Amino acid sequence: REPADAADATGLACAAAARLRGHHREYRAALLAQDREDLLTKLGRLASGTGAAQRTERSAAPELCFVFTGQGAQWAGMGLGLRDADATFRAALDHVNTVFEWLGELRPVAELEAGNRLDRTDVAQATVFAIQVALVRTLEKRGIRPAAVVGHSVGELAAAVAAGLT
Repeated sequence: REPADAADATGLACAAAARLRGHHREYRAALLAQDREDLLTKLGRLASGTGAAQRTERSAAPELCFVFTGQGAQWAGMGLGLRDADATFRAALDHVNTVFEWLGELRPVAELEAGNRLDRTDVAQATVFAIQVALVRTLEKRGIRPAAVVGHSVGELAAAVAAGLT
């Protein structure tokens, strides 16, 4: 897809580099040092190839931690492309939207479509929560579950959903 702006282009470039360019991984190193002198000695040995390099291999797939943001991450139209393309996401988003409708006047999907009230705390938090829960349900459907969750502000609520506390 074409980037919307410079920030989007930067994000796309970083995502592509992380996903497609793994050649640097064999060159990573971690050193433990007691002090500055020890670190400099170990760095020198590593650079010259005379140091005893230890290589570690993963014995299992890495565990995932889902991190859920608070408000501020929302934008007009957020998640609507995924809603249109993915039935699981759409069903989960519709479910959260229905709960909000039952609770009161707020409809997160309509707010994302309109995009003109996302600067209001109640609207921003509802839309962020709705998208996060829908993403969790979509990933669960694909067998992706977190080993840990963490959230900030309204993200704490989405983390609780991801942890199965609701």
